[in-house]
Amino acid sequence: GRPHGGGNDWSRAQPVPTGMRLEPGWHALAVEAWNDGGVAGMIGRLDLQLADGNRRVLHTQGDWLAFGEAPAGWPTPDLDALPEAMGIHSFGPTEGHAGPWGNVMAPKVAPAPESIRVAPGFVVERLYSAQHGEGSWVSMTFGPDGQLFLSPQSGALMRFDVSALLQQDLRPAPADAPPGAHVAGLQAPQRMAFPVRNAQGLEWAYDSLYVNVVAPADQDGGFHRIQDTDGDGRLDQHEHLVRFGPPTEHGVHGIRLGPDGALYVINGNYVKPPTDLEGNSVLIDDPMTRIGEDVLIERYWDPRGHAHGIMHPAGVLYRTDAEGKNWQRIATGMRNCYDIDISSTGEIFSYDADMEWDLGMPWYRSPRVLHLIPGGEYGWRSGSAKWPEQYPDSLPPVLETDLSSPVGVELGEGSRFPARYQQALFLGDWAWGRITVAMLEPDGVTYSARYEDFLQGRGVTVTDLEFGPDGNLWFIIGGRGTQSGLYRVRPLQPNPAPTRLADPPRLAERQALEAAVGTDGAVLE
Repeated sequence: GRPHGGGNDWSRAQPVPTGMRLEPGWHALAVEAWNDGGVAGMIGRLDLQLADGNRRVLHTQGDWLAFGEAPAGWPTPDLDALPEAMGIHSFGPTEGHAGPWGNVMAPKVAPAPESIRVAPGFVVERLYSAQHGEGSWVSMTFGPDGQLFLSPQSGALMRFDVSALLQQDLRPAPADAPPGAHVAGLQAPQRMAFPVRNAQGLEWAYDSLYVNVVAPADQDGGFHRIQDTDGDGRLDQHEHLVRFGPPTEHGVHGIRLGPDGALYVINGNYVKPPTDLEGNSVLIDDPMTRIGEDVLIERYWDPRGHAHGIMHPAGVLYRTDAEGKNWQRIATGMRNCYDIDISSTGEIFSYDADMEWDLGMPWYRSPRVLHLIPGGEYGWRSGSAKWPEQYPDSLPPVLETDLSSPVGVELGEGSRFPARYQQALFLGDWAWGRITVAMLEPDGVTYSARYEDFLQGRGVTVTDLEFGPDGNLWFIIGGRGTQSGLYRVRPLQPNPAPTRLADPPRLAERQALEAAVGTDGAVLE
């Protein structure tokens, strides 16, 4: 007699919440269905886990009872006083029926590990394939006690318990595991009961989950904190700290905790400066106020309208405190960096890209790995006005790559990976289904890099990646409605001696210049 779910999408099954407990005895399963025209059918499936551990699956089929009108007492009619039932026509089993709908009950399956090419000496494990209703995932972060938080591009935050996997290498799924759902004994993610959705940035710090939400600034858009206030391991308080907007893929993105205890936030070129909930600016330090746009040759705006009117500072790197009250603008002039990572000594890296349909134009700049430093200006301007690398007031990239759709980035330092990979920046590429690496080499006051392939597979739409507490590389796929999945990459011979990223030889000189940023009389030559 309790409603458990529904929907109106004929092309896929609508899941009902899991975890419903049925007491011993008789239970009536009732479905109300209607048709908008044309050939129609109704199908349902119930997966039961019995008290003895066995599983049983029930399907709708020809022996169900169907009625043109709801019987008296619906949805809990008197089963002994039902009217005459209609005849039922069976279209056959879901995997081979004669109807036009396809197998809508087929479990959703992320690409198989054996279809993914990975560098020698590593193995790829598929831990979970997202099912109907679990969304298309775009961001992730590890929390305490084996928790893994993730967010779909559109939908509520979710949480996995991966504690068992952090203590052991992958074990095959039992033979009776539901097909396609998981291969590591991993339970389905739990939806979190907070009014926070559509996050493209997640980070755990200060007993809190920090969330960057993609939404209008006058709604939920901006920087949120979900906190464990009593230390019991359960999140119990939500606070909207700062407003950002608008709702776009060039909006709010990655969050990282730096070794200095500050939180760093990267936003795309459509995002306005942060304000509090009353609309007041929260910027307390902004050395970029003197930078403007002065174009000698008239700007050629994008003919399709992309980024019209978007001016400096474009993409911005911010620094803030645990309460999200005081914000500093650190670097500007990026286009749409999706993620950042920070070394143990505070070096910040990201991955940016230009407009792909500008390929071949004089102002096109290849996807580029950036070393983000205080006071850095990276020269993105809308249309044809962007700064070429040779401009003396534009900081050059660490590395230019081939065509790419940059998403998550992750430094390998301190992981279980071989020593050479601990000096590398791992780069997610959504469009080409791969993870590449920039092998960083100290060079002057910064770094240069060599570019290598690491992992690639058809349908592997990488969105975010992170080295877990076990020292292995975890990543998710998804975005724009594509099939999501959770994966882990392990080295066959783990490195027992983690190392940190090497310092540039002229680091002290750069730090002296950084200390002068924003002061009167500072001259950077």
